[in-house]
Formats: sequence, C-alpha cells, structure tokens
Amino acid sequence: METKELTLFEGNFEEVPVTMSSREIASLTEKEHRNVLRDCDELNESYRKMELAEISADYYKDTKNREQREYRRVFEMYENSRKWKQLH
Repeated sequence: METKELTLFEGNFEEVPVTMSSREIASLTEKEHRNVLRDCDELNESYRKMELAEISADYYKDTKNREQREYRRVFEMYENSRKWKQLH
C-alpha cells in the first residue's frame, strides 16, 4: 500500500489531535466510502492480531435518514506535525 503525505495545515497545534473520519478520507482521496470501510476493516483485523487498539466505528444518518457505518478518528495529527499518522 502506498503511503501519501498530506499537508493540510500549517503552524502549531494544541494537545487536541486533528482527526479525519472514513467519509472525509473517501472524499479527500476520491474513493468510494465502501472501499475505505473495507480497508479500515482489514486494518482492524491486523490490529487485533497484533493486539493493538482498533479504529472505532460509529454510525451516521445519510440523506435518506438511513443508518450508515463509518470510522471515526482514522487519522490523527499531533502538535507541530504535518504528517498524518495512522492510529494504532
């Protein structure tokens, strides 16, 4: 899997991390959300095998008021960092 560096912000960051959901990642990368979900599912499977914390899943209501799954906090950016780091 190719790793991409995203420079979205400049400057200093507080202790509070900046995060992205799976829907935001799909939009940014111009991929279908279902494929980002699949990738997150595969990451979680790997994390379970390595006994690491998993990416947390959540639900939202779509435009037709249907409950849909998404991942929250898939990526975090920490103070003074321009590189997105995958949570684990």
